Amino acid sequence: MPSAQGSVAVYLTYWLEKVASTSYARTPTPATPPASTATSSRAWAKKKLTKLTAKDVRTWLNQLRTTCQCCPRGIDAQREEPRCCPAGPCYHKLLFPLTLTYIHSVLKSALEHAVR
Repeated sequence: MPSAQGSVAVYLTYWLEKVASTSYARTPTPATPPASTATSSRAWAKKKLTKLTAKDVRTWLNQLRTTCQCCPRGIDAQREEPRCCPAGPCYHKLLFPLTLTYIHSVLKSALEHAVR
């Protein structure tokens, strides 16, 4: 098990591979998080687990809530001339509220396990 002094990324990788995959055997756990989650959580990658704050989590969830998912989810690739939103009109594809609730719930489970 990773040390509490280790990074959030190291702990979450451990949790996904060793804890979630056995605890939630009926639901396959992806080896890597969705692109949108991975992209927006890079700021956490090097942060020590013990330094992660509620404000960090709120900021990240708010970022997910308001960030268009065209490019991270590959929606942009379906255009005749693929381009990312900044290069042209945006489809304004936001995550569904239920998806955000699920992401929050999974993160909460992982962090509660870390506390234990």
